[in-house]
This record gives sequence, structure tokens and C-alpha cells, in this order.
Amino acid sequence: MRATIKLKKDASVKEVLDVLFKYTDLECSYGINMVAIADGRPQQMGLLDIIAYYVYYQREVIVRRTKFDLDAARERAHILEGLVIAVTNIDEVVRIIKKSANTTEAKTKLKERFVLSERQAQAILDMRLARLTNLEVEKLQQELAEVKALIERLSAILNSRTLQFETIKTEINEIKKKYADERRSRVLASDEEYVVGAEDNSKPVEKTVVVLSADGAIKRMSPRSFSSAKKEIGEKTVERDAVVAGLATQTDKTILCFTENGNAAKIAVEDIPEMRFSAKGISTADLALTVEPEKIVSVFEIPENLAEAGDLLFVSSDGMIKRSPWTEYGLAKSFYQAAKVKDGEKIVKVEPWTDDGVMLFATTGGYVLAAAKDDVPVQGRISGGVKGVAVADDDKMIMFAQGDDNTELALITENAFTKRISVADIDKFARYRKGMRVVNTKLYGNVVFVGVLGEKDKDILCFDRNDNVFGHSSSEIVARGKEAKLEQMKNKTKIVRAIEF
Repeated sequence: MRATIKLKKDASVKEVLDVLFKYTDLECSYGINMVAIADGRPQQMGLLDIIAYYVYYQREVIVRRTKFDLDAARERAHILEGLVIAVTNIDEVVRIIKKSANTTEAKTKLKERFVLSERQAQAILDMRLARLTNLEVEKLQQELAEVKALIERLSAILNSRTLQFETIKTEINEIKKKYADERRSRVLASDEEYVVGAEDNSKPVEKTVVVLSADGAIKRMSPRSFSSAKKEIGEKTVERDAVVAGLATQTDKTILCFTENGNAAKIAVEDIPEMRFSAKGISTADLALTVEPEKIVSVFEIPENLAEAGDLLFVSSDGMIKRSPWTEYGLAKSFYQAAKVKDGEKIVKVEPWTDDGVMLFATTGGYVLAAAKDDVPVQGRISGGVKGVAVADDDKMIMFAQGDDNTELALITENAFTKRISVADIDKFARYRKGMRVVNTKLYGNVVFVGVLGEKDKDILCFDRNDNVFGHSSSEIVARGKEAKLEQMKNKTKIVRAIEF
């Protein structure tokens, strides 16, 4: 059985859990039969019996290990004794080896002359000439002394039950020291000792800004920190420094994040760690929502009244669009599917639907489609949507926006040519068309950036093939209907991508 308790928006989850733990059987104790495999058969054992069996089992492990180590040490000592004999009588050993017809004869003569075993004689024959120096002779003698001391210690452990238990105690203390940390749970004698916190410990509600960066990570900071942060482009500027969206909200609110894989993640604002503007931010994996990080493409504060919130528009990388009402996303789950996405495709944008104006699509091949909105159907949450723009096999959609005849677009090509275009100059078509070509890509290169120009200047962050960063202001794109090259990009490598900063 699974019970779900839904709380009001301003309720404290921790305080409710405290009361449930104290007055219900949400947490209870019960007796169990502790059955363990001992001596090859299942046995019911108490705690003391389990500890005693564990100790004696460890004693058996130590005995077996000591026997193995002792045999290895005795074998090594046997070899070392033969090598010491050889280096002590090295002249005679060399004479015997030189006068022998072959290895077998040399081995036999060495065994007879110095009363050596087969392994000792073979070790002498395998010995390198470099080990005949005085230093190597001293090392052999020192190693032999250490091995004999080890044999003596291991033999003492095997012959003494007390030493065996002392070894167990030493090893357990080493484990205790290595993994020592404070107890993570508190043992209480009865539930009467459990104290429920006061009901007036609610956290104060504060204003905050949730920032979504271009790499799909989110972070939270105070409005003052956000407004005072340096947002200038420099040599060390990276993609995560570019702000895709800044959502002004409060710590008691809940936001809905849409990811590139078509999922929706409901996150309490207070669960997002507060950090500096220059910090990396966190992903869906950091919030324990997904195993692998999913790039967040849009962030919204969940409306108070979903029925009056209107519709959302989803756009995928293959030019598909989907219009769904906000009411489809009022699920109680914290993570669920928000849109159906084809294999290999991604959601690139989610934004509120507007009834007026046109939908604007731009491609790397230099095409812009201004499509009417009158035939975009309202669909359910997990639907795939309808075709928005026709994209050729060798082309790719790079921009979507909603606008009207007063909207102006800024374009940048890979060869650093720019162009300003008014939507009023673009022919209007129905959706799922190729659109109108506005840039000659054979002369100026493929389009790498298309953005909507607003009243305020926008910085555009350009990356070349070597990931060098170049910053431009939208005010520099002054040519309308005519291509013009950016002055600071002359003699530079080609631009491969660009984002608004």
C-alpha cells in the first residue's frame, strides 16, 4: 500500500513529518528472528552469538592466512640461504659453471659441492652478475635476516591462541580508525524522548533570482548579487557564463524546468543552492531527478491558476512545434514527461504561446520562415506536435521566436558577416514551409546565430574552431538588408557557434 499526503503550498513538510513520526505508526519497531548461516547451516542466533561466531571465523581466516604467508616466507628463506652460499663462495661457483658442459651438469655439480636443493641451485644459475657486488651481498644477508624474523613471528601466531586474538583486535581497531565517523542515527530509549520542534520555526520568505545558464544548469542568488554581478565578456568567459533566463521569484515558490529530453522537473526554489553568479550551477542529476544530467532549456514559476495561464509552446531541433495548455502540467509528480521527442532530437525552447503575430524559424542554410499561427492545434502533454518548418537534410534549424512586423532579426555567419532583417520584409507562409532565403551562404558562409533585436543592446558570444571567445554587441549589427563584416573578426578563424550573453 502507498499513501500520498498532499500539503498546502505554505505548509512545512518537516513539521508534518515530525507529527506523523510521533503520533502514528509511520515509524515503528518490531521483533525479528535473526537467522544466519553458521557452520554451513542456517541457525537462529542472538547478537552475542553472531559476534562470537564472527570472531572465531576471523580467527580461522588469520590462521589460514598465516599458514600461507609462513610457507611463502620459508620458501623465500630457503632460496636466500642458497644465494648467500653462492656469493660467499663466488669464485668456486664461477669455476664450476665455466667448466660444466651444460646447465644440467652445472646444477648437479653445485648441488653436490655445497649440499644444495634443486631450487637453490637453479636460483644460483638464474642470478644476475650485477648481484655480486658488495652492496648486493649485504642486501641478501639483510633480507634473509628479515625473512627469518618474519618466520619466527608467523610461527608464534600459529602456535598461540592469544596472539591470534590479539591480531584480530589489532585489525579491527585499524578498520575502526580508518572508517571512524560520528553515528548517523540517535538511539532513544522510548518515543517519549522524541521532541517535536516548535511550530513557529518557519523560514522567512525572501526574494531571489533563479538563473539559467547556456549550458543548461541553474543556480540561485539574491537580486542584489544578480544585479551587481559582472556580466562582461572577457578572455576567460565560457558558455556557462551566458545567462539564458533570469527568473525573479521567492523562496516559497515552486518552479517548473523543461529539459532538452522533453521532461518536466518540478523544483522548490529553496531546494536550489544559493551561490555566486560565477558559480557553475547545478543540473537535474545534482538535484537527484535524473541519473545523467539533462540540459534545462526553460524555467517557469508555476502559475497560481493554471486554467487562466494560457498555453505553452514547445519547439524541437527538427522543427516540430507543440502547443499545450498549462493545465496539462499540474501533475503532483516532481518529474514527468512534458513532450514527446524523436530519437536523436531535442527540445530547444519552451515559451508562452501568443495569439498574435507570426512564428519565426531560421536555419543554418540562410532561410527564415515567418509562419502563420492559425493552424497550430492545441494538443495533450505527451503528444509529439506538428511540423513547424521544413528543413533540408543538409540544413539545421538554429532559431525560433514569436514576433510581428515590428520585429527585427540579427544574423551572424561563420565568416563573421552580419545582417539586420525586419520581419516586415519577409514573405509570410503557412507553417511547414522552407521559408525565404535571406543570406547567400556560398559567399558568406553558413548562419551560426540568429537573434531577436530588442530595445536594449545584447551581447553575442561567438566561439571559433579553437573555442576562442569573441564578444559583439547587437548595436554593431547596423546594416539592414546588406551583409557587413565585423571589424574585430578580420583575419580570425571561422565562427562555429554563437549565443546571446
